[in-house]
Amino acid sequence: MGVFLRALNIFCILLVGLYPSYLWGGRHEPSESTEATRAVADPLDDLELTKSCEKQYQKYLRAGVSGLNAMRGRDGMLRDTVAVSKQNGQIKVLPYKDEVAPTDIALDILVQLELLKFDEFREDAINNLKNIVSNLEKWPHDNKTGLLYRLYENGTPTVKDLSSVDNMHYAVALWSLSESIEAKELIPGLSEKAKAIYQKMDFSLFFDKEKSLIGGNLKPNEQSGYELEGYRYHLGSEARTVYLMGFALQNFAEISPRDFSQALSKVDIPINESGELQFWDGGVFQALLPELLMNESKRSSSFRRNSDRLFSTVFSSPRSITTEEGLTLKVPRAPTASISSYGFDAGEMKLNYSGKVGIEALKDSVNQETVDETLVVPHAFLLASLSRPCEGLAVFEQLEGLESEDVNFFEPSLGWMASAKASEGPPAAVTPMPGLVGVDKGIEVLSILRILSANQESASSQVISQHPVVSKRLDSALDLVNRRLIEGREKAREQLKK
Repeated sequence: MGVFLRALNIFCILLVGLYPSYLWGGRHEPSESTEATRAVADPLDDLELTKSCEKQYQKYLRAGVSGLNAMRGRDGMLRDTVAVSKQNGQIKVLPYKDEVAPTDIALDILVQLELLKFDEFREDAINNLKNIVSNLEKWPHDNKTGLLYRLYENGTPTVKDLSSVDNMHYAVALWSLSESIEAKELIPGLSEKAKAIYQKMDFSLFFDKEKSLIGGNLKPNEQSGYELEGYRYHLGSEARTVYLMGFALQNFAEISPRDFSQALSKVDIPINESGELQFWDGGVFQALLPELLMNESKRSSSFRRNSDRLFSTVFSSPRSITTEEGLTLKVPRAPTASISSYGFDAGEMKLNYSGKVGIEALKDSVNQETVDETLVVPHAFLLASLSRPCEGLAVFEQLEGLESEDVNFFEPSLGWMASAKASEGPPAAVTPMPGLVGVDKGIEVLSILRILSANQESASSQVISQHPVVSKRLDSALDLVNRRLIEGREKAREQLKK
């Protein structure tokens, strides 16, 4: 009898781990069933790019890959930020900061994994992946958690905070590399090295047991080792990846699946009066980076709805600006955190980065800060184009020709600059910022690779699809979130009727 009970107990734990929505089986079901929220075949599933559309994205891909490689430091790692200057008609990439953050590394790994499929990029991709992993084997990670610190310079930690978002991106990338069929075939032994680093990672310290929520940042503390900083994390941000992929990969060693399920049921999902998901700063990055990594829209109709809404918001009502030269530009509303201004000090270029950038209509109502809507960020409109890649191309082509004294917005040798500043004047202008940001460039190239892929998936989402257990866990977590999103929409409809 004891053996039977132990077996039954193990079965129940597995059931909870894989299907946390069963925990709420006695609750009132929303009118849209859980099955109805799972995305099914739709036009995107059989999407074929027109030849001219595909050719344009191939041009952007070659330029973006060239730009990504131009951003590498002496150790071959992708730098966080570089400045760009036009000198005697030649474009120069100027060392700005040799800093590297975990998300820079993560996106670089995922891009290189995808480039293994292209004959023209394969040799460089193999060398880049070997170099990245070789560096990571030497770089100091936190001893207790196996996580990367927030910032490094030439392999030395300069900021010893631990970020859950940055490290989950890093974990997803390492896990994808360790499981990638192409990597195993083309680079023998590299997957094992990546897995050895990945398996040391433990996110348990981010779990706030009192609140049953996951925190964002651990600050070094001499007495206790690390202190979890105050936070307001919700699923209208890139923190969605921490919750969903944290559950799917189960890399919170000390947290049970049941506790994690409770976190998924408690974490805030900001919904506006129309029942639509809101985002902290209203930034496209916050809304769609998880989509790029996990392909939520193919697994969830609620997130497909989110992708379609973002496309409409960015492209349906562009800002119309007529410049001094009489040129009328249709500028997409695609603001998100990036380089917001620049200047010169003693002949050296100074780039200013702003995180308070977004679309006011998408912003979480709790956030009372004013956001900058004037920044035009290419990686944001590429993210917004994931659901309808050919429809935004006319806007892209128009923006290619923008230039300032220092740089063109699109450079064939570098791809898109990180951002441009739109001003309705006087004088009216859209001024490219002369700099590249590692995260921005990684998202730019990864978005283009997904658009060009036959199955409309990025490297990480492809590996997830090939891994039945992780894929099931991700679907389970998304089902629970869908259930809550549907309930939120229904409540919003009821409020509008009153």
